[in-house]
Amino acid sequence: MLHPHPPDVSLRMLATSPSAAFDKRMVYMDTMLYVYKRSSGPMRPWDVMRHGGPNNIAPDVHQKYLVLWNADVVRKDGQWHYVFEFDARDSLEISELAQIFLGVTSTPTSYPDDTNWRTWLGDNWEIIDNARRHDILKDARSGGTGEVVITTLRVGSSQFPLRPQ
Repeated sequence: MLHPHPPDVSLRMLATSPSAAFDKRMVYMDTMLYVYKRSSGPMRPWDVMRHGGPNNIAPDVHQKYLVLWNADVVRKDGQWHYVFEFDARDSLEISELAQIFLGVTSTPTSYPDDTNWRTWLGDNWEIIDNARRHDILKDARSGGTGEVVITTLRVGSSQFPLRPQ
């Protein structure tokens, strides 16, 4: 899906082409894939956050790999609702600029290729677009029991380990 250049410059765009990111005439290619999953029990998305694996869930997306980039979590009406944001990409290599932003100071310089997304997701999931993602999160904030809403579970540079011990 092609979009006019967004007003803010994303890290993904900078990592792909730093000089083009500042060219206002540039067209930005959206390579994010959103997956909605319902579950009766909680999942642990942080265990595979920033991990990659073959794209075995979205045959219409022509990129070879998926990296889990973000997870939105909603506990509502006795169910867990997850919206997973995957970065669809042709390589698991992390560009030099992205390494700087992510705080990568040594090897490895690629995301781990260790996740089978179809197996990890299990049953009860579907690929959705950004508008549906927005509706799910908006509905979670405005209706139902609204027991838990966690959005933008993004991993940044931190002195703390990603996986809780």
